[in-house]
Amino acid sequence: MENRNIEKHFPLRRHQFPRFTLVRGRAQILALTLLIGIIVSFLIPPFQSPDEFDHIKRAYLLSKGQFLLESPANLSSGGKIDNGLLNYMEAFENLPHKSENRVTRERITESKKEKWTKTTRFSPAPGTGYYFPLIYFPQASGILIGESLDLTIDHSYRLARLLSLIISLAIIGIASVIYPVNFLTLALLALPMTVFQFVSASIDGTATAIGILCISLFMRAADRKLDYPAWAPWLLAISLLLLVTSRAHLLPLVGMPLAAFFFRKKRTDLLIFPALAILSVIWLYVALHYTVDLRDIRPEKTYTVSHIILYYLKNPLAFFTVIWSTVMDPEIRKFYQMSFIGILGWLDLPFERWLYNLSILFCVTMGILSIQWKNIKSDWPARACLLGFSAISMLMIFFLLLVTWSVHPAVTISGVQGRYFLAPFMLLAYSLSGSTDTFLSRRKLVALPLFYLYCLIISFVMPEALIYRYFLQ
Repeated sequence: MENRNIEKHFPLRRHQFPRFTLVRGRAQILALTLLIGIIVSFLIPPFQSPDEFDHIKRAYLLSKGQFLLESPANLSSGGKIDNGLLNYMEAFENLPHKSENRVTRERITESKKEKWTKTTRFSPAPGTGYYFPLIYFPQASGILIGESLDLTIDHSYRLARLLSLIISLAIIGIASVIYPVNFLTLALLALPMTVFQFVSASIDGTATAIGILCISLFMRAADRKLDYPAWAPWLLAISLLLLVTSRAHLLPLVGMPLAAFFFRKKRTDLLIFPALAILSVIWLYVALHYTVDLRDIRPEKTYTVSHIILYYLKNPLAFFTVIWSTVMDPEIRKFYQMSFIGILGWLDLPFERWLYNLSILFCVTMGILSIQWKNIKSDWPARACLLGFSAISMLMIFFLLLVTWSVHPAVTISGVQGRYFLAPFMLLAYSLSGSTDTFLSRRKLVALPLFYLYCLIISFVMPEALIYRYFLQ
C-alpha cells in the first residue's frame, strides 16, 4: 500500500528514480553513518583536523558577511576574529603534531567557559583564502546560530561540526536518489580518514559530498534511459562552481557540462560550460591576487611559482620524471596508502598495520563487486570521461604541490597526502559500474554485509585510538 501511494503521487517511469525500498535502504545507511559520525565527533577534541583553526576562522568571517580576507601590510591574509573564539582555540593549540600531549579535564572545563566577547582582533588564515567562501556555509551557519543564541563558543563549535556532517550526508542522500552510488563508493566513505574529516569542521566532508553530487548529476545526464530535468544542468553548474573553486585539483571537472551536451544535446549545457570555466578562472585569479601568504612554504625562495610553472610547461618530460621518482619511492607510497586510509589528527595518529591491510582488502573486494559489464557497449563514453577526469585530477594534485610546496628543481614531490586522492577515486568508483545500479544485483547480498561488518570494526577501533591519543597518558 505504501509503495502504491508513492507511485500515485510521483508517477515516475521505471528507470527514473530508485524504488522506494532502495531509497529507504540507502537512508538507513546514511542514518548509520550519522550515528557513527556523532559518536566519533564527541571523542575528537576541537581543531584536530589539519588547518581546522583557519577553517573555523574563515567560517566565522563568512558568518559576518566577509567574503575576501584582509591583507594588512607585512602580514598574511586573515580577518578580525572574536577574542573569545581565539581564546578557545588557544586551549587546543598544544595538541597538533605533539602526540605526547593530552587533553586535561581542567583545560576542557576552562575552554567550555569561553563566551562570545563581541570584540575582535586580527588573526591570519592565509591557507583558506584560495577557497570560495560559500563552501563554509554549514560551519558559518552553526557559528551564526550559536552567537545569535548566546551559546558558549564550545557549543557553537560543536553545532558547526554537527551541521557540517548533517548537510554533507543530506547532499550524499540527494545524490544517491539522482543516481545510485555503488559499493566502492560506500567503502571509500567508510574509511577512517573519510569519517574523521566528515565529523571535523573542515571543508573536506562538504567538498566530498558535493563531488558525489556532481558525479551523480553527470551520470544521470549520460544515462539516456533516465529523465534529465531542466533544473539538473543548473544544479550541476552550481555544484561544480563550489567544488572546483575550493579544490583546485578538480578543475578538470568543469568539462562535465560539455560532455553532458554531447550526451543530451541540450543548449543549456553548452552555455554553462564556458560560463563555468570563466567564473572558475576569475575566482582563482582573485584569490591568488588578493591572498597574501607569508608562511615559509618552501625552504628556498629563489624561484617564484610562475617561474616553476613555466619551467614544467616547457619541460613536460621533467614533470612526469619527478612523478615517477615520487611514486616509486617505497616510503612515499606507504605514506600515501596510510594517509588515504587514515592517519588521523594532524598526521599524528596512525593505526596498527592490520587495519590498513584489512581496509585495502575491503576496498579491493568492494571494487570488484562494483564492476559491471552489462551496459558497457552503451555507457563506455561516460565511463571513459570519468576515468579521464580521475587521471587528470590525480596529475593536478602532483602538479600543484610540485609548483607550490616542493624545492625546485625537485627530485620528489613534497606535501601530497593520501586523502587528496579521495575525489579521483570516487570518479574511478563510478566508472566501474557505469549505468548499472549495483544495489539491484545479487552482489549486494555480499557487499552490504561486508560494509556493515567494516563499519562495526571501525566503530570500535576509531574510538579506542582517539581515547588513547587524546585522553589517556
